[in-house]
Amino acid sequence: MKSKHSRLFFNGCLSAFTCIGLFFLNSNRSSPKSETRMLLGVEVLLRQHPDWIMGKRVGILTHPAGVDSELHSTLDLLLNDPRFKVTQLYAPEHGIRGEFPNGLSSPIGVDPSTGLPIEGLFINPKRPSKESLARIDTLIYDVQDIGSRSYTYISTLGEVMKAVAEAGVELMVLDRPNPMGGDYFEGPIRDEKYQSMIGWGPLPIVHGMTIGEVAKFYNDILKINCRLTVVEMQGWKREMRWSDTGLRWVPPSSGIPHAVSALLYSVNALVGGATLNVNDGIGTTLPFELTGAVFKFDPFELATFLNQQNLSGARFRGLFYTTRLDEHKNKILNGVQAFVDDQDSFRPVHTALTIAHTLFTKYPKEIKVGDPKRFGRVWGNDQVLQSLSGSRIKTVAEIEAPWKNQLEDFGEKRRRNLIYP
Repeated sequence: MKSKHSRLFFNGCLSAFTCIGLFFLNSNRSSPKSETRMLLGVEVLLRQHPDWIMGKRVGILTHPAGVDSELHSTLDLLLNDPRFKVTQLYAPEHGIRGEFPNGLSSPIGVDPSTGLPIEGLFINPKRPSKESLARIDTLIYDVQDIGSRSYTYISTLGEVMKAVAEAGVELMVLDRPNPMGGDYFEGPIRDEKYQSMIGWGPLPIVHGMTIGEVAKFYNDILKINCRLTVVEMQGWKREMRWSDTGLRWVPPSSGIPHAVSALLYSVNALVGGATLNVNDGIGTTLPFELTGAVFKFDPFELATFLNQQNLSGARFRGLFYTTRLDEHKNKILNGVQAFVDDQDSFRPVHTALTIAHTLFTKYPKEIKVGDPKRFGRVWGNDQVLQSLSGSRIKTVAEIEAPWKNQLEDFGEKRRRNLIYP
């Protein structure tokens, strides 16, 4: 999804042996019944609570994946309903209709399709202007997230919350499923020095919350004091993966074409996005499914080695490929393709760290990091790079061990902001 910079971002017990920085909220989950009928936040609002926005001036922040279960866009549903008055549009990265590439959003001006004023909220400016907020009473946020700290939509959410709090405008979040589910979280908490659009909130890399729960978490932990309403889904449970919801997948960006892409984003973006000469599948038809490099090694040997590491739910195969990206164009890359065999046991961050650790130990002279600060923004701290490039490279378990206390503290804060069972 993101540019090399901006696309990155991306309860059983914690094992004292592995210290993988991971908590399950329910280790014995059972699959939900397929006949369960889910209602998304937008459907609950329009069917059960239209009075919540009737008579109000409404601003909408959404994108192409902001649809109901029949694929009708939230934007069209509200614009075409005479009960509602939409007066302002906002867009996250890639634009309100997904027409912009990585790192860009809709320009400030007039939306050509609706004639309404519009502001893109990525890089500059990051927040709605005071002038636009004066045109609305309620800002509706309906964006499909993927469950990773480095995916920029929850960063935009945080900036919006601060802006509406200052302006006294209500924020209404129409909730959506986390495609990774909501029963685990893992990875290091982002250090304050590395706050950015690929790591805005004090979250682990995989946070295990819905977009509405993230909004509640921000309001609580960061004391934003936003006038927040979360329109809750009906029928969603923490144990659900996307395949359990019965919903069709609409790509929230070009880099996440399938629901499984959301799982693999938190693997390969952490490796390819943090280095100069490792590709994460962007520029191919398999974004975030691949880890490849321009330096030479045997990809089949690497795949065999990774498969021997007993990475839960993951399997790899070696391959050669090319990419359309300018920095690697016309070059043959060697690497591995990742597969998710079991979504329940798959651990994206542990898998990513194992891949990174393997590359740094096997090819220390070949792998190029460039700016250490970029690596820090991706992982959220300095410790991972220091552990991988020191005079003695630490083991994966040693790198993950300090995350345990961080995640225990996060788990307590997270728990009080959860909505769904």
